[in-house]
Amino acid sequence: MNIEELYIEPASKLMNDYINGEPAIGQFFSYKPDTAQFKERYQKLKEHPVDRHQLTGILRNYMSPNGLSENAEKNLAAFEAGAPS
Repeated sequence: MNIEELYIEPASKLMNDYINGEPAIGQFFSYKPDTAQFKERYQKLKEHPVDRHQLTGILRNYMSPNGLSENAEKNLAAFEAGAPS
């Protein structure tokens, strides 16, 4: 099996600045954009408790005045049921 690294252009100037380590944006992140830090951040987030029922209720209430699409409701239900965040 061959593993190949591909460059994908950042989706926005914000992401471009983050990936390139611009000091002005770096102050808003607690981790650097590299594989080791991403793995560390992922482990930290896995251990972070989340009240999925309460959070989906808040999101539904926030979104409801503008209409909640079928896809949005499906995603909220999946998140509430324990889908990976």
